[in-house]
Amino acid sequence: MAVLFALTGEVPHDALSPAEQFARAIGGEAPDLTALRPGVPVELAEVVRRLLDRDPAERPTAAEVAEGLEALVASHSVTRPGSPAVR
Repeated sequence: MAVLFALTGEVPHDALSPAEQFARAIGGEAPDLTALRPGVPVELAEVVRRLLDRDPAERPTAAEVAEGLEALVASHSVTRPGSPAVR
């Protein structure tokens, strides 16, 4: 949830109380990152989607997350403020 919040400023299951948020998390899917933040690379959205999977067995390992992020960096120009693009 922290990754989605960091990228969008929104929590996956916005609710008025912690109990409502918990009930929504159990009963629903996490929102699509590309719908919340158009222009986000599909590869990043897929990593986040897998991180938020309700079934722990379907969530990626740390190594799989690293591989997904490395593939993202390899396929897109990455820029930092004040620095040239890295490819």
